[in-house]
Formats: sequence, structure tokens, C-alpha cells
Amino acid sequence: MSHISRLLIIALFTQVAVATTWGQNQLISIEGQFVGVRGQLMQVKGSDAQMYLVLLPKEPNKIQYSGTAAAGWLRPGVFVRFSGMFDDRGVGQEPILEMEAFTPNPRRPPRPDQLADVTPGIYPAEAGGGGGAAALFGGEAKVQPKQVGPSKYRIVGRVAGLGRKGELGVMTGPRQIVQVQLTEETRIKLEMEGAQFAMPGDRVVVEGYANPPTLTNVTANSVQIEAAELLGQVAAKPVRKTAKQRREEAAAKKAEAEKPAAEVEAGENEAAPAEAPAEADDAE
Repeated sequence: MSHISRLLIIALFTQVAVATTWGQNQLISIEGQFVGVRGQLMQVKGSDAQMYLVLLPKEPNKIQYSGTAAAGWLRPGVFVRFSGMFDDRGVGQEPILEMEAFTPNPRRPPRPDQLADVTPGIYPAEAGGGGGAAALFGGEAKVQPKQVGPSKYRIVGRVAGLGRKGELGVMTGPRQIVQVQLTEETRIKLEMEGAQFAMPGDRVVVEGYANPPTLTNVTANSVQIEAAELLGQVAAKPVRKTAKQRREEAAAKKAEAEKPAAEVEAGENEAAPAEAPAEADDAE
């Protein structure tokens, strides 16, 4: 075999190898609805009605979950941030209607201008997020400025608990919990990581790759999930009637059922014409 023939064969095998490698990593983009997740595997129904099995990224920050929730969605351990009016004892002066829930990123220390967004603490709103304000809420400080009337603060912390009437406790420090009031109108913007909050029907966008010819098994590079509905909305419980109310309703129904028969009978008696007297026979 000549030297030129060997070069041609080597070039041919190289081209085949490159083509095979390229075929094993075909980029794919999926838009559809979330079906379910178990471990690192997520099932998605694509907009083409095809079912896809998606291997999720190991890095949680590559799985972004967004949406809007009501107060009932909150649970202990969730990180939140919000602004509100507080007195010098840390008592909220008005209900909190807007709030954000987020996932902190321990792998990336925040910049100084990001402290009021991700680091638990109490920050004066007028200070632009610079420095904590724990001393104003009963913490220790060498010089404690005098506060006149309620002031606005930025609160960042972890949910400690949520009462039945909307009382929310937020832990902003080792021994510091801020109490605020939530209402049915409170809305929480979600900026979370991971797929643990996803619900069937949520909108999903997956960017990744698949191995031809099976393009329904996808390895994801990034996943975006958006809640399709308001989360944590508590359905109104039906009001239970007392025994007295039930007896009164039963009596009213019985009277209503008997009423038409009595009215018909009375109506017939009134409508019946009086008998005409017998006519005398004509005299012949």
C-alpha cells in the first residue's frame, strides 16, 4: 500500500470519527409543560406533544424556578426579603404586601452593594442597603441613634414560622426574629433554584443535548421553570351550619312543600261556583 493510500484511509477514519462524535452531541431545545421529577430525572411534555426525559444539571443554580405565591406558600427555612415600616422595637407598623423569596448562593460571596439583597440582616432603607441596623431593633451597639417615629427598613432573613392569622417570623440574626403581618393580598415573587417546587402544568424551557436517533432522552445544560398558577392559595373552607340552622332549614323546606297543596285546595273551594236553583217547570 502506497503512502498516499495510507493517508487517504487515515483521513477517512478521522472524518468518520468526527461525524460520530458530532452526532452524539446534538444540541436540543425543549419548550413544554412540567410533568414530574424523581431525583435527577424530570419528565416534560413538549409543545410538540412528545414526552421527554430530562437529566437535570448537578448544579442547582442551573435550574431556575420563578413564579408568584400567596402567603400560605411560605414555610420555615425559606429565605425572604422585603421592606416595611418598623418602630424602634422592631414591631411592624403595616402589613407586608410585597415580598421576594430567593435561594442564597454560598458559592459566590456577595459584593458590598448586594448585602441588603442576600445577607440576613436589617438595613435602613435610606442608607441604600449599606450596613446593618440590628441595634435599632434591640441589638447591642456602642452608639444607638435615637429614632423618632416609625422608619422604613429592608429585612433579609430566613422564615422561622407562619401563624394561622398571617403572623410571619423572620430570623435575621442568631437571636433576632422580626415579626410582620401578612394578608390575603400579600404576593411573593419567587426566584428559587431547583425543581423541588415545580407543579404539573408549569412552563418549562430546557437547553441541552441528546444522542441521535433517540432525541427524547435529553441531558440538560440549563432549565427554566415558571409556575403556571398562583402558589399557596388557600381555598375557602365551607362554613359549617349549626344543628339549629339545619333544623330551621328542614322545617322551612317542609313548610314550602306543604304550602302549594293547601293553597290549591283553598283556591278550588273559592273558585267553585254556587249551585244554581232548579228552574221551575214551565206552566203548560
